Amino acid sequence: MSSSFGIGSFAAIELALLLGPVVKGFNAEARIEKERTDDIRRAEAGFVSGEVVPSIAGLVDTIGELLPPRVPQPQLVRRAALIVGVRADDLSEALAPDDLPDSRVVIGDALSRGSITTQLNAVITASALPPSVRKAETRLVSAWSWLAYVCVAAQLAGAVSFINGLTSSEFLPHGAVVIGRFALGVFGAATLAALFIVRRGEQTLARAIRRGKDAGGQNA
Repeated sequence: MSSSFGIGSFAAIELALLLGPVVKGFNAEARIEKERTDDIRRAEAGFVSGEVVPSIAGLVDTIGELLPPRVPQPQLVRRAALIVGVRADDLSEALAPDDLPDSRVVIGDALSRGSITTQLNAVITASALPPSVRKAETRLVSAWSWLAYVCVAAQLAGAVSFINGLTSSEFLPHGAVVIGRFALGVFGAATLAALFIVRRGEQTLARAIRRGKDAGGQNA
């Protein structure tokens, strides 16, 4: 009677564990995709609009400020000469900058400046932000999968050890029982570690989504 009750209680606990982290772990990808896909896309768009585009615009503006002035197009010079009533050649000479440097040299000098390097680093850093949300999602799915695997392994090892000890039967060799108990301890510790990693993964994904929304000025 007591053996049957113990076995039934253990089976109920195993079933509860199976319906909890194991099912959630094996179903993590579809579940997260369904629950968080809108938030992830909004975060990616927020990073692009709030970080990537402004950083690229700042780099272009900084380079543009360091480039030499361009010579006006001839048709624009002739049109302006007609309007102000002067000769086109005179106006063209007046508008042409003196000692116009080679644009390639100027661009090379501009790229070597500290301000350009800072802006370029900002662009590189910003471009890594949108994919970071998907990377956080992928790591979270992987953590859930590992949790499911180690939890199943711990349940199997625990079932073997529990039933063998409860029924006082030797349906397994002594060496196999010892290995099963050792595996129960190892996989039990691995389950706790996987739970911690999953928790950290959930927090990392939530932070990435929140940062993306904040960057784009979106409401949570």
